[in-house]
Amino acid sequence: MNRRTALTLSGTAATTLLAAGCLSDVGDADDPGGTGETEDDENGDEDESRYVVALEDAPLTDETEHARLEVDLVDPEVAPGDPAQFSATLTNATDETLVVSSGAPSPFGVVWASPADGDGRSSGLTLWSDAYEESSHVGTDGKRVEGVNDIALVEELEAGETVERTFELHLETPALEVGEYEAEIGCGVGPEDGDSEGIGVALSFSIERGGDEHDGDENEEDGNENEHEDEPGALAYEVADEVPSLDPDADVPGGTRGDVVLVLESEAEATEAFESAGADTFVAETAFETETLVYVQTEAPQTCYRTVIRSLSWEDDTLAGRVALERTADDHEPCGEAITYPAALARVATGARSVEATDLEFLED
Repeated sequence: MNRRTALTLSGTAATTLLAAGCLSDVGDADDPGGTGETEDDENGDEDESRYVVALEDAPLTDETEHARLEVDLVDPEVAPGDPAQFSATLTNATDETLVVSSGAPSPFGVVWASPADGDGRSSGLTLWSDAYEESSHVGTDGKRVEGVNDIALVEELEAGETVERTFELHLETPALEVGEYEAEIGCGVGPEDGDSEGIGVALSFSIERGGDEHDGDENEEDGNENEHEDEPGALAYEVADEVPSLDPDADVPGGTRGDVVLVLESEAEATEAFESAGADTFVAETAFETETLVYVQTEAPQTCYRTVIRSLSWEDDTLAGRVALERTADDHEPCGEAITYPAALARVATGARSVEATDLEFLED
């Protein structure tokens, strides 16, 4: 996109601006100084080490005769060094140059999320973008926007061109807390010699405490806890108590015997992989829009072994992790002499991100 002159808008284009007001404090009654700290923050009673975000009806889209806007949740987890991320993508669907108008910074301005239905929580949240710090029209304090100059910016979007902005929720985001939130992302768009029209989507999303899925007693007992949960990119996951049988005719590279890793990103893929996927509750309860099933099978020398998923994490678009083959019997206990293929099945909170490759390290205890 090419930066053009800043100007004041009126009419339809002005109604789409999501960042307005003077460069001033945006504090609230419980936080008059705009620091983002509330009584709950000062008390420090709750462990705020991890949250999980869920976006309703993702991906969200809006279209005009000139452009298409899509907003999606690409990373749902808020963890140390690993913010939850929303992506907003605007595409010129024509063969001519379009003009995009917004508040600062282009192309979508500053995006705030407000508590849904005025449920009494102290304040809203800044959906953070590094572009805020880079803009001379936006005042910031940490991961919070304190104010925005009341101007409008106009940029060009070439034919077929796409512009994308990422918005984030960090552990450092002031006033981050569990609850339901609403936000809007949009702008004005139109031909250079024509009228601008608004394009935008309304977001409804929830924030819940995270980490319980792989920190609980159940997973600790079966060994499927994430040993590296505090590392950047670590993924939340839940392990099935009972693993459905792999279909002998499943299309598995290298065959269904030996070490097998399957990434199942749809119900159809799960149905093809397992003999009774349709009847399996764990598979049926998987929300494939934001969750992915990961099946891991290892070859064991005897009958008293199990497969344990130790950790899962993102390394770019690669799903990395550690998988262990553990002996379930004590050293002095007899173990059946037969080759077996124990497996584990994890439901992983991948958001809208697709797994392009896997890199699992197999360990033997």
